Amino acid sequence: LNELSAAEQEDLAENYDKLSEEKNALGEGTLKAERDFDSEVNKIMTNAYLMPFETRALAESYIESCQSEFKVGWLFTKQKTLDEREQRLNLFYQGILEKTKSQVEWHSREFLLRFLKEKGASNKELLAKIQSFNVHFSSQLLAAAVKTGARLSGEYVINYTDNVANEIKRLAKSGLAELKIEILNALHEKNTATQVRLSQQSASLERYITALEQVKKYESAESVEQRKLETLLSETNEARSDRFHLFDFEEEEFEVVYGGTGHAPLVQKKSSLPVNKPIPKEQIPLHANASDQMKQTAEKLKKTAQLVQGLPGFKKLASELKEKAERLDHKGFTVALFGAFSAGKSSFANALIGERVLPVSPNPMTAAISKIKPINESYPHGTVRVKIKEERAMLEDVNHALKLFDFHGESLADAMTKIEKLNGHLDQLGAAEKPNYAFLQAFTRGYAAFSEQLGTVLKKTITEFSDYVAVEEKSCFVEWIDLYYDCPLTRSGITLVDTPGADSINARHTGVAFDFIKNSDAILFVTYYNHAFSKADREFIIQLGRVKDSFQLDKMFFMINAIDLADNEEEKETVTLYVHEQLIKYGVRNPHLYPLSSLKALQEKEEKISLPVSGMSAFEEAFYHFITNDLANLAVAASENELSRVSRLVAKLIDSTREDAAVKQQKRANMVAEKAGINAILVQQTAQNLKNRLYQQTETLIYYVKQRVFLRFNDFFKESFNPSVLRDDGRNLKKALQNALNELLEQIGFEFAQEMRATTVRLDRFAEKITAEYQITLVEMIGEMNQDLSFSLFEFEDQVQIDFEAAFKNIQYELFSKAMAYFKNPKSFFEKNENKLMSDEMYRVLNTAADEYLQNEQKRMQALYGHVMEGEFGELILHMTEQTDDFYLSLLSALDGGVPAEQLMEIQQSLTNLYKR
Repeated sequence: LNELSAAEQEDLAENYDKLSEEKNALGEGTLKAERDFDSEVNKIMTNAYLMPFETRALAESYIESCQSEFKVGWLFTKQKTLDEREQRLNLFYQGILEKTKSQVEWHSREFLLRFLKEKGASNKELLAKIQSFNVHFSSQLLAAAVKTGARLSGEYVINYTDNVANEIKRLAKSGLAELKIEILNALHEKNTATQVRLSQQSASLERYITALEQVKKYESAESVEQRKLETLLSETNEARSDRFHLFDFEEEEFEVVYGGTGHAPLVQKKSSLPVNKPIPKEQIPLHANASDQMKQTAEKLKKTAQLVQGLPGFKKLASELKEKAERLDHKGFTVALFGAFSAGKSSFANALIGERVLPVSPNPMTAAISKIKPINESYPHGTVRVKIKEERAMLEDVNHALKLFDFHGESLADAMTKIEKLNGHLDQLGAAEKPNYAFLQAFTRGYAAFSEQLGTVLKKTITEFSDYVAVEEKSCFVEWIDLYYDCPLTRSGITLVDTPGADSINARHTGVAFDFIKNSDAILFVTYYNHAFSKADREFIIQLGRVKDSFQLDKMFFMINAIDLADNEEEKETVTLYVHEQLIKYGVRNPHLYPLSSLKALQEKEEKISLPVSGMSAFEEAFYHFITNDLANLAVAASENELSRVSRLVAKLIDSTREDAAVKQQKRANMVAEKAGINAILVQQTAQNLKNRLYQQTETLIYYVKQRVFLRFNDFFKESFNPSVLRDDGRNLKKALQNALNELLEQIGFEFAQEMRATTVRLDRFAEKITAEYQITLVEMIGEMNQDLSFSLFEFEDQVQIDFEAAFKNIQYELFSKAMAYFKNPKSFFEKNENKLMSDEMYRVLNTAADEYLQNEQKRMQALYGHVMEGEFGELILHMTEQTDDFYLSLLSALDGGVPAEQLMEIQQSLTNLYKR
């Protein structure tokens, strides 16, 4: 005890109390776990809605076929009736199977996995059984539930479906009860082993706690006598009168205990560095430079690597620290700017930059992606790089525009001849055709100048920058433009990406836009004060809403531009509230919304004055706080944790060098056995359980994709087949009808592709999550063998690269012949419910086509994600194996005297000084 500091003695007591609490918690055994299990199962069964309207309808249809008077046809009716009954039974069976899967099986598996994780009772066999959990029943269950002689009625259908649902739930609970027994047995075994370990540790600590209490008792008595002595020395009158009683000592009882060879206390002798506390983060002012913060952390990583790279077992760790430093040194932030055409995106970007840099693009179809980037040695201030589209990409864009006019070019030269034929039809241009026609005309004017430059990157000056953004015959050939510009925004390490307006999202820029949504560090969406959300705005915001909650941070900011147009504060609040409600309606929960005027904000910065109406300061305060405090801290957090881990490892080495020879010899033997045991655990691991979870998650997510898309089917149908499109005003109604069908197929097909893109974001996060959880489980298993062995967090780096074509691109139009036949003329179509008949038939056709599309995409995604998970899992095991080997190499070297204690102390002091900066 004399060797322990006061702080270490306090830690000793805290550890003892913690062990006691853990033992008490385990005392409840499996009883509480069983109560929790049963409670959650009951919740799942209560909430499982197995008989929605469509499934009840299938049940009713089957019951109808069981009625004695039910017959099909006039000839050979018996066999036809049996076949029809069998078909209806099978439809009902397939329907209830699907509901059982989505309402019971998926939720049960999710609960079971969560329960195992919370209770720490996970093992490979249990995981495999959970992932294969199914509720087994045949169609015979449905047939047997029909009571002989029962008459078809609404009441009987309800009773019948309730009985079937209850029987399925009973089967599910029975299967879960079997799993519960196995889980509780595994939990009991774990708790028993833990109880033994805790009891051993507690017993080891108890003698030291008792000794500490005795020491405190003697210290208290000593303190009393010290005060008496001080009183005597002060020689006050009162003391003189009582001086003969001052040394009437109480009888002391004590026992002298000689040192033996007992176990050491479960508190390691600590070094001077407070290694168990995270290294304090820099206190950064609100508008501090995030780039500087990361460079400071990078410098710490480099110096730490230099200090420890010569130590045994630290070579790879030092290399990893240098790699992290390199990444932080070059880490920047990508901020993507979105918004409808004419929403004032360019003026907002200029206000953010503080100068008039970005010109306004005249046509969303010709707009290119512009990036304002930080300068560097290779690209000084004012450098412009322009990527001209590849010939294939340019032809694809031209043909997309030509499609509206029923033309197609085999080559760019062929497309030029097709465009010339359009000039005689300018009077027929509608709202959709006009921007596409403008794009084609711009292409025609610029083709001669750019035909030889397709696929190249041009280096230009800042004076030429505006032409490639705003002059249509140039901008339509541009894939992207990079402008290297020195300003406060870029000095913070920010690259501002000005994307084409949301108006063009449905066309050429869908995939590119989604990549920016997925990979950018922040998203800025600008809408205009007195513009309602367009259809393109709506679809883009819905896509933002789909993925918003999948990101680690809420990185979306929404601006209402030109707020200075409001006549008064009340009008401003009304518009702000309306936009807020619209964002929520389209799926963006808790939006960060800022009403502002980019023109006034730019005026503020140019004239260095304050204009409260600009509203820019509120946005910039929140934006830079996010960049500096959230993003930058997130970027350096893993590095700071790694620095803390290095400190703990060095402290552990110092502790090992202080042991006496006998202890060192025993520890060496223990470490060799420990290392072999840990490596055995790691080598036994396989990726199959994680892959199975990914497969099941993919299936679940895609199931709900279909549900969400078809919830909007009626809205899409009404937008495509509406009275303004199908008017009897002399137009070609057959062509108008075909165009309406094309629009419906494009819109729903696009919606499926967007949903699938959003699904990849969810799967990426899920793959990262389950891999991190798996590492935690492994660390806990290894911790039971050696609590001092720590691991850096594994980084799931392989983001899946996959894109999706719109559904129904190659669908056969003959499938819609029956549906299209319901249209005779506009009057009867809209007044006699023919549009409803057409809608129902199209729903049926597209429902089947959607299943085929989703099944194919599910197989593609499962194969790709399974392959990625296999590779990442291998990296995880290699990562942990190497860190295990290095840990024991360093400790064994310290025990063998390979590193002088003085050298380690010097390194530790250098680390302490470095981290205090």
